[in-house]
Amino acid sequence: MRSNLRGNPGRSKTLLFIMVGFASTLTGCENSRPILQKFEPPQTIAAENKLWSLVETGASESDNRKIDSFFKNRPDLLGSPEWDGQPEKYIGEDSKDRTRLYWFSGSLERPVWNGLEFNGRKMSLFSGIGNPKAG
Repeated sequence: MRSNLRGNPGRSKTLLFIMVGFASTLTGCENSRPILQKFEPPQTIAAENKLWSLVETGASESDNRKIDSFFKNRPDLLGSPEWDGQPEKYIGEDSKDRTRLYWFSGSLERPVWNGLEFNGRKMSLFSGIGNPKAG
């Protein structure tokens, strides 16, 4: 049995109305997901009773050698999303030899950060949740 929708305009309008209603019901049932905004690194960070300023040029060749050395000693962190990508470099207000490298992840609402601080040859590891600008 062959149906001819063109021959029956009332039937085709009804079918179209049902399809539109069904489609709108399906889209109305979807849970809307909030759009997460990426956390942008602050220009300054207050930490360890010091003010740290963002260096726009990022990590230097020397910093990258230190980072490589760190990951050779901590292979368990390789591939971790918290340590992914290039870090943001901050210099301490009291000494250009004292630097911090931050890896930011998470969202604007809940930033997560991990980092390395270099003070001459000494290195320390730190991490936190929330805006590091607040110290």
